[in-house]
Amino acid sequence: MTKYMKPILAIFVVTALSTGCHRISPNLSFGNLGISSETLNIHSNVQVINASNKSSLLKFTGVCETNLNIVIKYKKENKFRCINGSYSIEISADVFSEGTNTISVEAFDDSQNKMASDEIQLIKDTTIPEVSLVSPSNVTPTALAIVLTGSCSENRQDVVIKESIYSEQNSVPCENGSWSYSHNIGSKNSATEFRFTALHSDSAMNENTTTEYIVIRTILTAFSIVGVSGGRTPPVYEDIIRNPSGIVHVNWTASAGVGSYDLTIKKITQEAPNQLTTTLCTFSGITDTTYSFNVPSSCNGISLGDKLLVEVKAWDSSHATNQQAVFQARVKQAPSIKSDASILYVNSDWTLSPAQTSIPYSQIVLDPDSAGPFSINMTDAGGLNTQISTNNTLTPYLKVAPLQDTSGVYTVKFKITDETGLQSTEKAIKIAIVLPYSWTGSVDNDFNNKTNWCGVAGLKTGCPGHSITVSSSTRIVIDNLCHNINTTTSNCGPTLSTNTSVRSILMKGESFSQNSHSLTIGGSNGDTSYFVMNAGSFNTTSTSGDLTIYSTFHVLGGTFSAPANSNIYVNTIVSAQNAEAFKVGTTATFIHNNSNLHLVDSMGQEYVQNLVLPKDLRLYDLTINSAGGIWKLNSENLIIDGNLNLIGTKHSGTMPPYLDAGNSMSKISLSKNLNCEGAFGGGTITVNFINSSTYKSTFSSCKFPFIKLATSGITVSEDPNSTQDIILQGLDTKLGTFLPPVSRQLIFKTTALATGTIIADLSTGFNPGSSTIRFEVADSGKNYKIKLPNLSTLIFSNPNNMSAFYDLQNDVYTNFFSLEGPNPIPLRGSGKTISTLQFSFDAGIVTDTNRLNKVSLDIGGASTSYIGTSNVINIPNIELNKNISLLGNSNIFNFSGTTFILKNFNLNIGAAHLSYYTKTTTGGTIATVGGSITDLQ
Repeated sequence: MTKYMKPILAIFVVTALSTGCHRISPNLSFGNLGISSETLNIHSNVQVINASNKSSLLKFTGVCETNLNIVIKYKKENKFRCINGSYSIEISADVFSEGTNTISVEAFDDSQNKMASDEIQLIKDTTIPEVSLVSPSNVTPTALAIVLTGSCSENRQDVVIKESIYSEQNSVPCENGSWSYSHNIGSKNSATEFRFTALHSDSAMNENTTTEYIVIRTILTAFSIVGVSGGRTPPVYEDIIRNPSGIVHVNWTASAGVGSYDLTIKKITQEAPNQLTTTLCTFSGITDTTYSFNVPSSCNGISLGDKLLVEVKAWDSSHATNQQAVFQARVKQAPSIKSDASILYVNSDWTLSPAQTSIPYSQIVLDPDSAGPFSINMTDAGGLNTQISTNNTLTPYLKVAPLQDTSGVYTVKFKITDETGLQSTEKAIKIAIVLPYSWTGSVDNDFNNKTNWCGVAGLKTGCPGHSITVSSSTRIVIDNLCHNINTTTSNCGPTLSTNTSVRSILMKGESFSQNSHSLTIGGSNGDTSYFVMNAGSFNTTSTSGDLTIYSTFHVLGGTFSAPANSNIYVNTIVSAQNAEAFKVGTTATFIHNNSNLHLVDSMGQEYVQNLVLPKDLRLYDLTINSAGGIWKLNSENLIIDGNLNLIGTKHSGTMPPYLDAGNSMSKISLSKNLNCEGAFGGGTITVNFINSSTYKSTFSSCKFPFIKLATSGITVSEDPNSTQDIILQGLDTKLGTFLPPVSRQLIFKTTALATGTIIADLSTGFNPGSSTIRFEVADSGKNYKIKLPNLSTLIFSNPNNMSAFYDLQNDVYTNFFSLEGPNPIPLRGSGKTISTLQFSFDAGIVTDTNRLNKVSLDIGGASTSYIGTSNVINIPNIELNKNISLLGNSNIFNFSGTTFILKNFNLNIGAAHLSYYTKTTTGGTIATVGGSITDLQ
């Protein structure tokens, strides 16, 4: 390049330069440079502008005569007035041109006469000198010097050569645009690397430095691979990669004279002697003796269990000579499950809090390459939920704490992590929770063979068979254990070989057969006596044999086939209050198979026992034979395809058993006959006859529940073998025809129904014949409504002086009407009339504003009626539609408040009776014989 010739300048020192637009300070004086007047001069603080200060502010100063006009000229002019005999002005360095610049100052008076002038010259050189260093070649181990050459732009200016490793520096002049230098290696016999730069400057102090160049003196030596490491922090080098995902480290010893290393990872696809490999990845230009790479992002294809060949090549600096080291490694398998740990047996018992079992991880984890410690992360408890947990302590173990009724085989899933963080895929083992009498079927399917039951199991050895045959103290569980341990699955359905008694059965699967033998479940063992079925099948439709169950019968799943044409006895002798004695999940889970279900309680506990049944469940015969107690049906519709038999005794209690409705929707649909054969107390349930059937009572105090004819056109009549009056809670005959007893009474004795209930809806469908209909007050605080047809005999009584009203909803005709004593009758019927041919009052009516309004003596021949009480009859109106003779055994006929409506008929009152009455005469006479009449009006 063309350079400016530099004039010889006065020596000066720049103590500081500013970058950007900043002042250069301090001001420097350069002496008298041809000043034309002592009153005017100019000075600059720098004479050379180079690359380091080309953007700075230059300061120009001088003396001047006060009040003269000053003009400073360079590429442009600055004008100002001299003040106080001096001036100072700042000009940016970047306005000056490369080369020599002249800056002048002139002074003018106000008339523009030049008074004085001065000037200085300023050199600007911002061109960086050029310098290069030719990339030097690497040298051999025997070389004594390194020759360096390059170009330069500033002739007769020095080029400074620096070596940074050993901090050496030498200078050579720039001649004809080039330079050369021989760097003496000297005594540095072991040196393998040198680093060089060249620096060049010009007279304006502009500088330039080359890139650093490295010269390698190759001295290669043998080396070895220390090992590989994966999955440990810090790395542990061995022949195993313990985690094939993430960072893998390879470490080797140093090779002297090396320029770089290449690392190659190969998979061994065939073992020696004819070894075959597949290259997975190569990494070049490594300058350290360790290298880390990521699997799989930078080296794909490494998998668990692989065998690898690791190769490292050491290259000299020219990449011409190499040494190689090889190393065989393998990828660790992830932790897995021991082959004998696929199913582990945990003993349990029937206590409320069975003892927990701790299974060390060493019994579970398989890892030939590692001793742990391992941790286990549960991914699926398999239904054991809170009953199984992992304990990842220094002595880790799997904890199993089964609940009371937990049994069977559960598939538990988890992942195992080793000490390096390598995690297995999801693994599964089976946990068998076994009870002493868990069914295994290890020999055959004989329920009575003791070796088919578990006994005390070993963790990995399983169930050896029990030493004691099942008995009435044995608690049985049939679950999925057999299918999980026994290849002979035909043994998994236990079958009775003889009549058998056990304490309880919990059935969770498989099949069971009574095989036409009787089976008794439970006894006097409290809540540990039960039959609970959650799954599986019980019996086939052809299997018979009586079945007796104490305390609880629950069929919640599976299929229960009742023993064909046999008996099922559910005995709640040891049940608790309000227990669910008989419970069925769905209609499909229970097949009655023409069996007779007996609900039994021989202790007379007077407890509530709930029957929890799905809508439209079908039973065949249902027999309730209980000494007291309340059987409460919770079912919108229980269908009985056979008979409903009600039997009971009071036993030590005060109440006979009865059948209640569990809710307002509960009812029974009865296909055949209703039989009352013992001391039964009725209840709040409604029994709907859905076919023409019969009813029968053979026990004097037996009471039917509420009876309803629920299908149009059916006829319900008394069984010819019935021997007792028919007592019942209520009767609804609207849809069919009901034939009451001919020679006995039909007695309504209603208790515990909601007030306002129509307990006798006989207005249609009731064929009274010559039967006697009796309403006996048996409740208090209620108002029971009745709708009656024309009757032969109608009787009301209140033997226990109760307060529940019978509320007549319509006018009634009857041949004979009676109020039986000794207590007044709560009889309502505001505005209603009972028309009768004859009446007999041994009691009056309870005083009530809505009491029966009128008794009318119907037209016919002369009649005699009877009064058997001296109490007020309390009937507002007695109407005579014929002549009547009023007789009785009372000392007084008290008709206070009663109006006799004579209607041209005669009332004859017997001798020795005083009659109190309110007289209304529309003709006719009141005749007395031997007595006096007091008219209370």
